[in-house]
Formats: sequence, structure tokens, C-alpha cells
Amino acid sequence: MKIGNLEVMVMCCFCVKVLLGDGYYAERTAKQTVEILTRRGKALDSQVESLMANMKDLKAEASFFDVTASEAAVGFAEFDYFFMRLNPCL
Repeated sequence: MKIGNLEVMVMCCFCVKVLLGDGYYAERTAKQTVEILTRRGKALDSQVESLMANMKDLKAEASFFDVTASEAAVGFAEFDYFFMRLNPCL
């Protein structure tokens, strides 16, 4: 049986085999299994929060580059305008 990405096998009423990783299983009680699931859930939540913070930083960086590019484009247009006034032959 699979619960999320945790693989468990019910052995009897009181024992559950829990996949620890790399093909290693351990027999645990239902209470211990819930504790394992809780710890794994917290670890996954932490990873999600870390990824969300990373995405937020990347979005802020992208926004900064967009603003910088826009300002550079405006500055270039002003420079082009003044350059053309000084050199009307071009």
C-alpha cells in the first residue's frame, strides 16, 4: 500500500512495514508509522518552503532585471534623440 510517497505493508493488526529508503523496511507499530509520516511531512514542508523562498528571490531578481532593461531602453532612446539632434545627417 502506498501513502503519499511512503510505501507501507500491513503485516498484521499491530505491525506495519515502513520503507525507510533504498529497499530497507522496518516493522513499526501504527503509532510509530504515524510519527514517521509526520516527520517526513514536516521535512517535505520545509523543502517546499525553501523552494518557495528561492522562487520568490528569483522572481524579485527577474523583476529587477526587467526594470533595469526598461530604464536602459529609455536612456538609450533619450541618447538616440540627442545624438540625432547633434548629427542631423545620420
